Amino acid sequence: RALPAMMQWVRTQKPGESGINIVTADFVELGDFISTVIKLNYVFEEGEANT
Repeated sequence: RALPAMMQWVRTQKPGESGINIVTADFVELGDFISTVIKLNYVFEEGEANT
């Protein structure tokens, strides 16, 4: 029930000092939670490359 809202929130997060660093859940097999969290790492890497 809360998964769509949580997934939307996760997708809008930014990694790093003023962002989010850890996301945990007890339902990681549902939806695309794992791939969404992994994609945050690519956002971080892109930010590092641009600095």
